[in-house]
Amino acid sequence: RILNLHAAWESVQHTFCGSLSDELRAQASTLFQSLAAGRSIEGGAKLPLAEEALFTVVRDRKRALKAEWEERAFGDESVRRTYWKELKTSLAREENMVRTQNARVADQQLMEGVKSWQEWLDKEDDTGIDQICNQLGALLARMPAAPVSRASRIAMQAAARR
Repeated sequence: RILNLHAAWESVQHTFCGSLSDELRAQASTLFQSLAAGRSIEGGAKLPLAEEALFTVVRDRKRALKAEWEERAFGDESVRRTYWKELKTSLAREENMVRTQNARVADQQLMEGVKSWQEWLDKEDDTGIDQICNQLGALLARMPAAPVSRASRIAMQAAARR
């Protein structure tokens, strides 16, 4: 039999890049799923996060994956590029899931904060104003913009009704 080196090389580089892509996808997927499930990840990040903080977490993870890819992947540039693009595309779905969950968790926590605000407004005396304002302010400061907007509107409507 004649050994076809070109076919063997094609097989080796596709097999290796495919396996590496699967390995890195699994690592990233585990991290994103942990984050979406409400667990802290390496570095202490935990949902909900403001958009900028979530962007930083995702960007840093993608940079680490890219660095590992560049270090470990081998084969023709076109093959490496193709597998890297497929990996990035599959991770984009995971990132969107995390962003959606981030907004969902933020909405839940903000509604709890607004409920405390409304209960305070319903009280007859004004004691505890600093505490409730500090609690709500701290909550608002670490949330994504869209849930903050919704919660702020509800809180202002409650105050206006008072």
